[in-house]
Amino acid sequence: MRAIQEAVAAKGYYDADTAMVVTNRDYTAQAKVLARKNDVVLCDRERLISMLLKARASEAHSSHAGKAPTPASVAAGPVCVRCGAAVSESVRAYCLSNAERFGGAIYCFPHQRRIRPA
Repeated sequence: MRAIQEAVAAKGYYDADTAMVVTNRDYTAQAKVLARKNDVVLCDRERLISMLLKARASEAHSSHAGKAPTPASVAAGPVCVRCGAAVSESVRAYCLSNAERFGGAIYCFPHQRRIRPA
């Protein structure tokens, strides 16, 4: 609730058209009512995940041929940060053990080949 109150105050102070509160959790019923009455957009965990997946899919579509991740594929296990393809635990472990090369990210085999060693 406090975050919504602060967003309302900031919206007025900065003469903003829109205010948004983002969380990786859920909102209480009271918070939803307060936000609705003050025209504050709420972005909860599900909406945040959806937005991130859409952004990743858009990025993958514009710069890489491949399958964008879905909520099911994300929940199923590790995925390539470039194309969203599911990768095995051994591929995940390889990428993480070579953090200097991959920057701590996980890549499928085709995308691993495109990354030059540092």
